[in-house]
Amino acid sequence: MLKLIGPVRDKRVLDVACGAGRYAISLHDRGAKVTALEPSPTLLTAAKHNAGPRAPQIDWRLGADDLMQELPTGEFDIVLFAMMLEYVDDILEAFEQAHRLLSRDGFVAASVVHPVRMGSRREDLPGMQQAVVVDQYLSTGTATFSSWLTDAEDEPVTFTSHHRTVEQYVEAFRQAEFVIEQILEPAPIGRARTVAPRIWEEGHRCPQFMLLKAAKRDAS
Repeated sequence: MLKLIGPVRDKRVLDVACGAGRYAISLHDRGAKVTALEPSPTLLTAAKHNAGPRAPQIDWRLGADDLMQELPTGEFDIVLFAMMLEYVDDILEAFEQAHRLLSRDGFVAASVVHPVRMGSRREDLPGMQQAVVVDQYLSTGTATFSSWLTDAEDEPVTFTSHHRTVEQYVEAFRQAEFVIEQILEPAPIGRARTVAPRIWEEGHRCPQFMLLKAAKRDAS
């Protein structure tokens, strides 16, 4: 993602649903002015802790898509959607808000679990340790699950995850008047072969993630 985003010195970055702050902190360290939104108080606290003495230099805000609507038009050069669009009910609305918030030459950088992987299952097949079988890829919809995150009453937070096709992501960007500049399907890096051999092997047969960079400009 950092390679996709490129140089950020003096750029204004909005990190939507920043999680534990990994990208917010990395982009700040690379010279960006970062505003980080996070709807989970637990994760926002973790992000500030992870930032350490740099925490006051990042604009942390509790909330996500609701806060995007309150931010000023043209306020940012980059909007980051890192591994969170699966949990957004209306991605077109999110992209339209990003378009409004971006400066004239701004862009969106996004990452998702690869839609092919979302529409697949693991299966034991002869001659293979475990195959990744693409199935139900076009059967888009939602799945609800509980996570390790807890709310104020210490109850597990329930998430709704959306399975969308590549076409649906591309079409939403198009409708929001973005021009897609890059689509990446990265394979696992070399050291993953030692650290997580199964993931490394699967990742070289079926992509795990899809990354997109979409520019705000007239498609003509």
